[in-house]
Amino acid sequence: MDASSPDQDVRLPESVEMIIQRICLEKNQPPLKKYARNMLALIGEQAALKVLTTVLFSKTLRTFSGYVSFLVKKDFPDEAAAVLSAYDSPQCSTSPNKSPHTPRK
Repeated sequence: MDASSPDQDVRLPESVEMIIQRICLEKNQPPLKKYARNMLALIGEQAALKVLTTVLFSKTLRTFSGYVSFLVKKDFPDEAAAVLSAYDSPQCSTSPNKSPHTPRK
């Protein structure tokens, strides 16, 4: 696997990797972000291939990772939620005594 992209450290089956590369080339998209790769890994090879085939044959594609996320959330909401919850940032939490925003009056 190419170590040049930090977003590709999630291992996926070769068949899934091949269709990802094809989408990147044919649709002129950057590599999938780590959260999208995690979603594909969690749903399994056959489901990931189905999601990616939908992406491949879509007429328009704004963002590759965003569309993968949308499709996984739609068809596999529990798996998507599990992946996204892992990306909740604990650094963003504040002290229980302090509000992150002070309301203006």
